Amino acid sequence: MKRLLVDIPYFPSIDFFSYLLTAEEIHIEIHQNLNSIAYPLNRCYIAMSQKIQALSIPIRKPYKRGNPQNCLLDYSDRWHIKHWRSFEAAYNQSPYFEYYAEELRHCLFSQIPTLCELNLLLLSIIMKYLHIPKRIIKTNNYQQEYPKTITDMRSQINTAPYPSEKFQYRQVFNIPFFANLSILDLLFNYGNHSIDFL
Repeated sequence: MKRLLVDIPYFPSIDFFSYLLTAEEIHIEIHQNLNSIAYPLNRCYIAMSQKIQALSIPIRKPYKRGNPQNCLLDYSDRWHIKHWRSFEAAYNQSPYFEYYAEELRHCLFSQIPTLCELNLLLLSIIMKYLHIPKRIIKTNNYQQEYPKTITDMRSQINTAPYPSEKFQYRQVFNIPFFANLSILDLLFNYGNHSIDFL
């Protein structure tokens, strides 16, 4: 049985889900100090009409001493409303947006208190949409090294989009194709057929 250890970003990238498919058991790191992680776990990337947009969740200070489990989200600037408006602007014309919108919007507007809780909930929902039946296990404590029976991919999966000359799938806007956006980009365009592109 292949076991994979990963960090869990906000609406993870397409590459993230490609890695999930290679394992039977997914271990989620929830105790690592956020300051030591190579990429922010509170950010995702989507394709807008003119550019690639980074959407970040505000975190209550102190961020540097926190981990995903005790990292509190800051709703004072109504980020969840801004993010949802961005999702609507980017994907309202996509074939599957309306199919998934209600449940995803409910998650964002529920004001879940911690980054860990939000990201785990979103991960489980996306895995349900993609029909990826994997066992999810949260870490009990932080370990710098794991036995060889677990593939440690913490801070190693690329979470940022990049331009690609190779066409991979149809996107909403006719800007140059960008690979490795948030899984939402693929999901809203292809629904449960998205797994064919992973």
